[in-house]
Parts: sequence; structure tokens; C-alpha cells
Amino acid sequence: MNIKNDIKWKVISINFSYDCAKTKRCKNCYFELAQKIKGSKTSPKIWESWIFSVFQNTEQVALSYNGKDFVTFIEILDRVNHYNVGAKVNITTRPEFLTDGKIAYFGKNKVNSITLSLDIPILKKKNLNDFNSCIDKIKKVGMVPCVSILMFDNSWSTINKVLPLLSKNIKQIHLLRPKYYTTKISKEKRSSMLFLLKQVDKRIFVDQCFNFELNGIPCTRGSDFVSINPDASVSLCSFDFKRENKFHLTKCPFI
Repeated sequence: MNIKNDIKWKVISINFSYDCAKTKRCKNCYFELAQKIKGSKTSPKIWESWIFSVFQNTEQVALSYNGKDFVTFIEILDRVNHYNVGAKVNITTRPEFLTDGKIAYFGKNKVNSITLSLDIPILKKKNLNDFNSCIDKIKKVGMVPCVSILMFDNSWSTINKVLPLLSKNIKQIHLLRPKYYTTKISKEKRSSMLFLLKQVDKRIFVDQCFNFELNGIPCTRGSDFVSINPDASVSLCSFDFKRENKFHLTKCPFI
């Protein structure tokens, strides 16, 4: 894919590794599926200088950290800060992948916000206490803490009980559409439940995939968003990692 240097992208998403520190992958892990289909492994090219010099005009860089190879992740962050001076940096990860030292490091190295993934269906009281503690530590060092939640069918019935228990320091709560997941709940009912959730908690937002499914609003892939994949390839969507049509997201008309 040829991408001109003079294009000002709103968001560049960088996923530097297919590998994950979790021995049992999360349900509907699209990275694991991508690796099986493409047979791709992490390439050192993902953090070479040319990638970041091309994207030096971007407004925001979104980094995914899967809990492994922190040294490489630091190198990526250093290059982002070097080539994208002034760009906002967001890291998406899981609380179990963060230590106090890592949180302090990110706070000192121009990371603006950290988004933590919260598993509603398997949430326990201890997990929630640990989760809130991590959120508070992120806020304490000057970064903006956010949350992402995959909305499976059984998540809708329990999220109302969880929202009041979440830390007040959370800036935004992003509801995500699980990829490669077929819901049994009608679109009308999901739209109604989402409306009620937003009345309960004003911090709730939905991602672009979910917004298209519920409201028909097209995503911004290719217009202000591009993704760098672990094999150093560049695509217009984080989920556009497959070439065969039969493997494409059946509900997405843009891929």
C-alpha cells in the first residue's frame, strides 16, 4: 500500500506483535486468528524508523501492548515520540500486563492515556478491585484512564451491575463489537439497551464497528485511520488482515 507522507492521519494504530502473555487467549481473539490464517510472525520491521517518519504528521498513535517483549515496545514508543512530536499516544492493554514500574514509565514518556480491557462475563470481586486499583494508579501519574468492554450477549444483563462499581477516575467506557461473533439479540433491542446504558453512565461510547452495525454510520477507515500490523504491512483497518474473501468479516461492507 502506497501512503503519501503529506497525508495527515487522525489515528495510526500500531500492533507490534501477534504474541500475547495470556496462555489462554481471550474469546474471539482476532490476532490469534490472523496468525493462523496468514502464518505471520512478528517482524522487526514493525519498529524501524521509516514507518514512523512516514506517519510523522498523525494526530494520534494507538499502541497495543500484549504483555510480552516490553523492550521492543519501549523502542516503538521512543520512535513514536521522536517522529511524531506532539501526537497523542494511547496504549490499549490489560491490567495484568502493567506493573507499577511500567505505569510510571509510560507517565514519564508522553503517553496521554491507557485503555484497559475489562472482561464482564468472567468478572470477580477481586478482579474488579485490582482493575480499579490499576485505573487509579494510571490517573495518579497524570495519564487518562479509559476502559474497553466487549459486549457479548451475556454482557448486557450484567454491565448495569458493574458500571456503578467502576472507579470514578475512568474518563471513557468504550463498548466494542466482538469480531466474528453472531449475536442472538435483535438490533432494535441492542439499540434500546445501549440507549438506557448511556442514560445510566455518560462515559459510555461505542466503537466504529458497533456504531455502523447499530446506526449505519460508516467507519473512517482509509480517510483518517490506518493500521500497522505485526508483519509490518499497512492496512486501512485493524481487522483487515486477510486476503481471501471467504475469510472477510461478513457483516462489514468496507473490508
